[in-house]
Amino acid sequence: MIKTHLCLTIQGQCYSKKNNKRILKNFKTDKMFIASSEQYLKSKDSFLWQLADASNKREWQTMLKANNGLKPLKLEFTFYQKTKQRFDYCNIVQGIQDLLVEAGYLEDDNANEVLPVFAPYQVDKNNPRVEIRLVKLQATDYF
Repeated sequence: MIKTHLCLTIQGQCYSKKNNKRILKNFKTDKMFIASSEQYLKSKDSFLWQLADASNKREWQTMLKANNGLKPLKLEFTFYQKTKQRFDYCNIVQGIQDLLVEAGYLEDDNANEVLPVFAPYQVDKNNPRVEIRLVKLQATDYF
């Protein structure tokens, strides 16, 4: 049987990389700088640790090879949030895609490489997470 998709689950509440920036001061240089929120930075460390799982990375690389170099890669994102609090899909997925690049799952996350698709978010207050499906495409799926 040919595998048509791979689901990668990252446990934890997802936060936007772009929203809730902080302005901080570097006391050595006396210059101000902009930093991501503490919430995002904490979740980033947890997510990178989860993405370091070698078996997930091997499966991902196998699926990429099976995709025959077709790009952009279709990534379907399903977010399970703690609450119904509003969020922006584009902002929240940007941080996830950047982490996939940093962890070595993607070469780049630009529009030529990745086509993000969003499923409606769901609420799961006991198990917040994001599920990322890498869908194997055929040449006929491209225009």
